[in-house]
Amino acid sequence: MATYYNSSLNGHYWFRKVGGIPNTDALGTISFDGNGKFSGTFILNVAGAPKSVTYNGTYQVNHDGSGTFSWVRQNTDGSTESLHSHIIAIKASAGLITQVYSSIDEPDPATGQLSGRMIYRQPD
Repeated sequence: MATYYNSSLNGHYWFRKVGGIPNTDALGTISFDGNGKFSGTFILNVAGAPKSVTYNGTYQVNHDGSGTFSWVRQNTDGSTESLHSHIIAIKASAGLITQVYSSIDEPDPATGQLSGRMIYRQPD
């Protein structure tokens, strides 16, 4: 069985939201530094009204490939949101996690829906 570390999640990745809140979609990028910090941007499309969002945070990868993200999202209106997610490595190659699933811990307050992200490592 493979053993994972924060350094196993390193480099540039892209993601797409899967499931969750009706009439919303998100597509973005995320960069991991291999030392427990990440940042990125995404386009959030809510009922046909897209907006750009930036975020940054920290991550912890456990030896079994599970872990957590804690992050702050900066919204275009100047507000911020603190979020927490659980992650699980789906696929790895040469010591790097190439696919990871992230599930938001708190449901959307308006709908009660949870959402997740499939995250894929970009080719070098």
